Amino acid sequence: MGVPLSLPLSLFLADIRGTRERALESLLLSALSPLIIRTYHPRTLLQISLQIVEAADHTDATALLPVCINAAILALIDSGTPMKSVLVATTVYLDDRGEVAEESNASSRHVLGFTRTGECVFVKSLGGFDERGFGNAVQWGMRECSMDEEEGMEVDRKSETVGVVVRRAVERKIAADMRWKE
Repeated sequence: MGVPLSLPLSLFLADIRGTRERALESLLLSALSPLIIRTYHPRTLLQISLQIVEAADHTDATALLPVCINAAILALIDSGTPMKSVLVATTVYLDDRGEVAEESNASSRHVLGFTRTGECVFVKSLGGFDERGFGNAVQWGMRECSMDEEEGMEVDRKSETVGVVVRRAVERKIAADMRWKE
């Protein structure tokens, strides 16, 4: 038996065992695995455990997908796991005309994940849509996942994007970790 050359990765959703949850675990692994640098610590096991405390809709695994991706990314950052990039995920809903809509008026749902550089590296779509509508979803998702604050953007919690919230959480983590230097 040879020496392992890459870090084994395990992910599971705690206390939930069903087909939908297995599908969610598989989607999460496909989103996270390419970002983790697995050759730095080949003889260790990286196990990601997510606990879903409350969810409005347990019947659709993709409804929980962006929340689980963002939680897992923050946990990986907090643990100091070496990664190629940070992934931020969001959900975009489209109406019948391919325009961004509220969930109640949506004919399709798109879970999109973008890296720090704005590269779309994860897509999971449900429902009917055309190419133009998908382009609208990608543009909207890219803005929502952007970690850069636009100049003149108000510091109002309601207007913060998912990317900005993730970036601020990472900044707080770094500031707390660097307090020993003071």
